[in-house]
Parts: sequence; structure tokens; C-alpha cells
Amino acid sequence: MKPLRRSRSSALAPAPRPPGHTARALAVVAPLAFLVLTACGSDGDPQPEEEPRAETPTEVVAVIEKAECLDCHILDGRGTYEGPALNRVGARLSSDQIRRKIVNPASFPAAGYENLAGRMPTDFEERLTREELDRLVDYLAQRQ
Repeated sequence: MKPLRRSRSSALAPAPRPPGHTARALAVVAPLAFLVLTACGSDGDPQPEEEPRAETPTEVVAVIEKAECLDCHILDGRGTYEGPALNRVGARLSSDQIRRKIVNPASFPAAGYENLAGRMPTDFEERLTREELDRLVDYLAQRQ
């Protein structure tokens, strides 16, 4: 008696699925995927706000680089998420508060970042000229 031989194509073909299988699978997988995707990265820390990239004036870019702001902050999609995002800092703080926060970071810790208090450098008055500090404060205050 000859053994039954399967053709290669039938051996690799997936088994037929019952009607409605795809819809049922999506009904289970979609809500789970949503929960996983919204929960990932949510470790209790405030999530930085995102907005479309704005054109940053060249003079301000030079000040931001000199002050190394993007070593700890994010602005227009560049930098790191260690400290508060700067995209809309002008909506949260006045010009005076921004200046005070840059010059004396320990003056008031940002909400949600109290555990990082004392990590921001305190020598910006030595690193930046008065004009550079004014330019940076004015730019950040306009970020609303």
C-alpha cells in the first residue's frame, strides 16, 4: 500500500478558519492593543506635551546650545525628557518666573519633577550674557 502524499502547497497552507474569526479576533485584540499602547511609558511621571515643530530663531538656538538646555529638556521634538518640556512653558510660567527658574532653579521645583530638584545647573548667570538670558527668557515666554 502506498503512503498518502501531500502536495507541498497543501502542507504549507493555513488551516481554514471559521466564519467571523477575524472579526472576533479584532474585537479581542484591538481593546488590548489600545490599553497596552496607552499604558506604555506611563510610569507616573508627567508626559511632555507635543506640538508641531516651530522655527526657532538662530540667535535663540545658539543660546539654547550654549546653556545646554536640551541635555535635560525637550523643545520642538529635540532634546531629552529628563526635565519638563519647554514647548509650552510660556503658558505655565510668566517671564519673571522663567527668569527666576533659570537663574535660581531651586526657587520652585516644577510640578511633577520635585524628585529632580537641585539637578538643574545654577551657573547660568555666569554662562550667559545678560542679552542672551533676556533673549532666552523672551523666547520661552512666547512658547504658549
